[in-house]
Amino acid sequence: MAENEYVVSALVRKRAELAGRIDAAEDGIAALYRDIDHIDATLRMFAPDVDLDAIKPRRPRREKAYFKHGQLTRLVLSAIREHAPLANDGVTRHVMQVLGMDCDDVALFSDIARRVSYALRDQRKLGRVVSEQGAGRSLIWRIRR
Repeated sequence: MAENEYVVSALVRKRAELAGRIDAAEDGIAALYRDIDHIDATLRMFAPDVDLDAIKPRRPRREKAYFKHGQLTRLVLSAIREHAPLANDGVTRHVMQVLGMDCDDVALFSDIARRVSYALRDQRKLGRVVSEQGAGRSLIWRIRR
């Protein structure tokens, strides 16, 4: 038994971890059911004849996590500092190159470009960057002075 002792203890530890994750997931599910019950009761107050069974579940949209917290903002500001003035596509290309992403992947480029646009818009609201109209619908970005 001594030769299997490490294997057994590792398996026991892993089983305990998985059982704990199941308990936590079940607690989360129970909380979600309670939340739905509260919403159903509130719906019935405002619309007593609402058909709750007709409300179809909607899957949550899950975004891929390409960036760590704050990383995209830092990369965007860095790109503009180094290469300003720069259009959205230029900022996106710089961000992808720094992270070693494939700029020729159209779907990935489009997804990152959308995120870059949101980051740029947020930085404009904060007064860190300014934009001016470029060719067509593109915006040209630079650091605010």
